[in-house]
Amino acid sequence: MNDKWTEIKVTVRSGDLDVLTGIMSEIDPALSIEDNRGIGPDPVYGELIDDRLLKLDREHCSAALYLEEGRDTSGPCSFIESRLKDAGIRYEMTVTERSSSEWENSWKKYYHTLKIGKVVIRPEWEEYSPEPGETVISMDPGMAFGTGTHETTRLVLEMLQRYMIPGVRMLDIGTGSGILSICASKLGASECRAYDLDPDAVRVAAENCVKNGVSNVKTGVSDLLASADYIPGGYGLVTANIVADLILMMLPGRGRFMAPCAVCILSGIIDRAEPEVLSCLKENGFEVRERRTDGDWVCLAVAQRQRP
Repeated sequence: MNDKWTEIKVTVRSGDLDVLTGIMSEIDPALSIEDNRGIGPDPVYGELIDDRLLKLDREHCSAALYLEEGRDTSGPCSFIESRLKDAGIRYEMTVTERSSSEWENSWKKYYHTLKIGKVVIRPEWEEYSPEPGETVISMDPGMAFGTGTHETTRLVLEMLQRYMIPGVRMLDIGTGSGILSICASKLGASECRAYDLDPDAVRVAAENCVKNGVSNVKTGVSDLLASADYIPGGYGLVTANIVADLILMMLPGRGRFMAPCAVCILSGIIDRAEPEVLSCLKENGFEVRERRTDGDWVCLAVAQRQRP
């Protein structure tokens, strides 16, 4: 993989961002956008916001595209400048040599130790002295999803602490950084199977398992349940922190992976999609045991409906 890139970054007034991205997308649709207009002291997102973010410029927005090292930038730059001038848009353009490590690591300054109940998520580059009864998880999510700061992950971590039974076998679909499986292992699961469609996420999850000294988590690549291991008797705890559309695809086949009294924790459900998820749960023989929300996100703990 190429580690060196040339960044072409253009800054315009916030109201001109849509025009700018339309122009730059003709060169490369994979743009990096800086738009600070939505950042504010919302208590829902308080844990995610560093004080420095609140001082960022909201009057201007930027878009950047990245060309492989050695590629001529004169053509793309001339194209962008010409189109912006035709549109009467004032702009600033910079051309900078970058390495992949710059943006892969830049988010770390906003990721700090986080307590969720008795579980503490500690970035591996920070020190933390645990209090009695706390379970500490050391994380370096890399480019994988799952730092504990996002509402959907926090909700599952809260649910895990309520429904974990020592000795249970756990199935984690869409594992990302591996944070949920590692947490389950440390809380007493006998074994965990953690899957993700992204091979890089699976690699990161496996590395985080080693860093946390958990040896009973098996990671693998799977498109939802397609390659997940079936075990006799099923799993007693199942988690899926993905999105509503994927949950809807997965629910019809999930029952056979679950033990008779298993609990399934579903997260990543935006509130407007909840009615459809609830309908699908009912159609597939599940009932909701608990519902938790955080902002616009919903997390459901469900179990198979018991026949009278």
